[in-house]
Amino acid sequence: MRYLNQHHKVLYSELLISGKLNDYLADLNEQAEDMFSRLVKQLAEKEGVTEAIKAENQMLWV
Repeated sequence: MRYLNQHHKVLYSELLISGKLNDYLADLNEQAEDMFSRLVKQLAEKEGVTEAIKAENQMLWV
């Protein structure tokens, strides 16, 4: 929210006035969580991390 207010003042004002700011921020949060999940999955695949390794050798998994 602070970023929008500082760098995109018009968009921030429009969203605030229209009452859509919370919906916009919730959508951004969902997109960020999805991106994070995809990145973690990609990194796990790249590094060969599996649930089997997690169960068998937690120190290796970490």
